[in-house]
Amino acid sequence: MLIKKNFLIIFLSVFFLGSTSVLSQERAIETIIKKGNEFTFQQNGTTIKIEFCSPKVFRVRYSANGTFVAQENYMVNNYNWSAVQLNHVENQNKITINSDSLKLEIQKTPFLIKVYNHKGLLINEDALPAQIKGEAKTITKTMQANEHFFGFGERMDFLDRKGKKLRLNVGRGEGLPHEVGAYNVLEANYCPVTFFMSTKGYGIYLHTSYASNWDMGTSNPNQYSFAPENGELDYYFIYGPSFPSLIQDYTNITGKAPLMPKFALGLHVGTYSGGTWGMKK
Repeated sequence: MLIKKNFLIIFLSVFFLGSTSVLSQERAIETIIKKGNEFTFQQNGTTIKIEFCSPKVFRVRYSANGTFVAQENYMVNNYNWSAVQLNHVENQNKITINSDSLKLEIQKTPFLIKVYNHKGLLINEDALPAQIKGEAKTITKTMQANEHFFGFGERMDFLDRKGKKLRLNVGRGEGLPHEVGAYNVLEANYCPVTFFMSTKGYGIYLHTSYASNWDMGTSNPNQYSFAPENGELDYYFIYGPSFPSLIQDYTNITGKAPLMPKFALGLHVGTYSGGTWGMKK
């Protein structure tokens, strides 16, 4: 009996100590590494990188296995950024990173990011921790009062995306009877762009070549979310605060569009209905 009792005590001690270790591992950021403009965090097997591209722009990447995809030059043509003056402070509950224009407050438990401008005004914050489960990856942000969203590339339905849900992927929409056109132009998406600008003075660019889903307050009027359907969870946060400044910094990442030649600005003629003019019933 004594041997069985001692064995039971040892077993329970190992079990509960092991459980506590796992729980504390889930609650704590295990590693913080600063290298140049980049901070690397490791928490419960997930690696998060935050890289400042300028005092007003930073990139956030999540990896469930600690590896990141190679840099590509089709959607982003600038990965070499000048040194940014940064300082960071850590305490038991959070990590604060300051640039000349932004202050990031990173909550440790769970991992959440808040962004303030240099005047201390809250610009943006995570509403939930990033969700990473296999190919399913989602970022959920808090929507501020009277916040509106513009962008997402060529669309022919709404200008303001607040309260809307959309899927960004090249397509012409569902087929329709020829009397009203071959396709539903309200669903057509010939040039999707995974970038939007907020009236709160910031923009977000989701760096992905896969189709992506955006819920801009449809499911929850106080939150919005974006999720690539495959690939890495990788986005850029850009602070303007003006729209022209946002566009300038966005194109510093993706590249500048050349000016079209004069002959391209002439008359364009098309049916815009899938070539159905003159089609008989």
